[in-house]
Amino acid sequence: MASESEFVNVIAFEPHPSTFLQLKNNIRLNDRKNINIQKLALSNVNGKAKFTNLKESSVNHFTDGISEPFVEVNAVRGDDACNELNLIPSFIKIDVEGFEYEVLHGFGAILSKIKLILLEWEEFDKINKEEIINLFMENKFSGPYYFKYDERLLIKKRQINEKNVVFISDNSKKDMLRFYGIKIK
Repeated sequence: MASESEFVNVIAFEPHPSTFLQLKNNIRLNDRKNINIQKLALSNVNGKAKFTNLKESSVNHFTDGISEPFVEVNAVRGDDACNELNLIPSFIKIDVEGFEYEVLHGFGAILSKIKLILLEWEEFDKINKEEIINLFMENKFSGPYYFKYDERLLIKKRQINEKNVVFISDNSKKDMLRFYGIKIK
């Protein structure tokens, strides 16, 4: 969605070779000029990582490489990626199939400078949501909020089947809400 605005620059990270090619093709088909794709996994360490290699799947994820077929991918810390690209993101969306804490932790000191984070987490994921929430609180974020798109409303109470949560930097919350016309309930 963000790529629809010509005033927004999007940096997308996709480590899996076949999903990377799909993304690259979609960018070309949709004639998006403001997307820079990186064939990297975001992580809390730099180096190589094992990613599932499930045929015809767009939800490959980090694995131990023991019980599933895998492919080796390059991984980078979020703060190192930002430094290399010379940017501090205003908004990030994270959909990493259970590796959320590691990705967030990899942003290091840059995490507290981000204004808004949309995080996809699912009930079946084996993630420690409390650990993630604590990391956000340490970095002066409010949330998790669930977004009711039709009402432009952020609410604390979980909605049925809602898997996207929003965390907003306390430093920019008032400006972000006013700018986008969003209310908190």
